[in-house]
Formats: sequence, C-alpha cells, structure tokens
Amino acid sequence: MGWLFLFAVLFLMVFLVLDSNRTRMVAVGILVFIAGVVAVYLLFLSEAEQRAVPPAADDRLKDTRELERKAALVREAIKPQEVAINDQQFGPRTQQYRGSDGKLTERPNLFSWAFSGKVANLNTEYAVRDVVFRVRLFSCPDFIAGDIDLPTMEVKCVTIGDRRLALYDLGIAPAGSASFAETVTFDNQPKPGNWRYWVETISVTAKID
Repeated sequence: MGWLFLFAVLFLMVFLVLDSNRTRMVAVGILVFIAGVVAVYLLFLSEAEQRAVPPAADDRLKDTRELERKAALVREAIKPQEVAINDQQFGPRTQQYRGSDGKLTERPNLFSWAFSGKVANLNTEYAVRDVVFRVRLFSCPDFIAGDIDLPTMEVKCVTIGDRRLALYDLGIAPAGSASFAETVTFDNQPKPGNWRYWVETISVTAKID
C-alpha cells in the first residue's frame, strides 16, 4: 500500500535527520500513532465497502433459477388438452351491397369470419391467462356434406387458410370459463366453396401469482 511506503520513508528520515535518541523516540511514537489511526480508518472503510457490495453471485444465481422455474411453470402448468371451447360458432360475417334495385342488402363475406364461444378451463389448480388457437379453413368438394373429422379434411379438402389466434388476459379461474368473440381473417385466402374449419388449442399460459 502507498501509505505504508510513505511511513517507511518518514521513519527513515527521522533517524537520518534527528540527532537525539529521545527526539527520535518521540517522532517514532507520533508516527506509530498516526499509522494506527490510518489503519483503523482504512479498516472501517473496508468494512463499509463490504456492506455496500451487491448480493453475492450465488444469491443472484438462486434468484435467476427461481425466475426460470416460475416461467416454466407458467408455460407448462396447463396442457392444451385442458382447455376446451364450448358453444363454438364459426361462420362468415355479413357485408352490405347495393342491389340492382338500389336497395342495400346483406350477404355473407367469405373473406371475414366470426369466431365465438366459451373458453373452458378444465384444470382444477391453475387459472388460464392466455390461450393460442390454430384456426384452419378448408374448401371441400361439393359431394362432402355434414361434419367431417380433421384427417378427412386434410385428405379430401384444400387448406385455404391457416393462422394463429391468441386470446390474452382471460383470467379464467380453475374449472371456470369465459366468453369470447373474434374476427378472423386469413392472408391471401381464395374464395371458398364448400367450406369447413378446424380449431385446436396449441398453447396455454397459466396465471401464477
């Protein structure tokens, strides 16, 4: 340390400059007293700096791991199959046009779709915060009638729309439900013929306090 070097120089000067042994002893005593005061001050300063040091690295690591654990729980606490859509409705919205008689008339808008229902949380422990659905639109041959399952659609029909639809901040309590109504459009969607649709849940975010 620099202060130790300084006191060593002063100590040497005392013996070189002063002739009397008694005077030298007095000067050395003064130097020793000053050195003690400086040492106590530096010790106090060191302890103050240690108290001001941020949390140790292992504490920060522990906090980081806790945040990672909570984030994983938010993503994995509720499985997609634990969310259902009740009272599900999907169909073209309506648009107005003016007929040959000049009157406004409504007709289906096959490029804008209304999707509504109730999101049901089947999990009995955690609340649902966000849900992401995959919505697909198919154009099927005219001979297909009635409801058909997804494997049949994928084989016999043409996919003309495929998108993600996210519902945020639902706050659905365990075993509860919440209504929703959304407008769905598909990029570059051609005009459908005998249309069918399919909706599936692909991810769920739990609400963890």
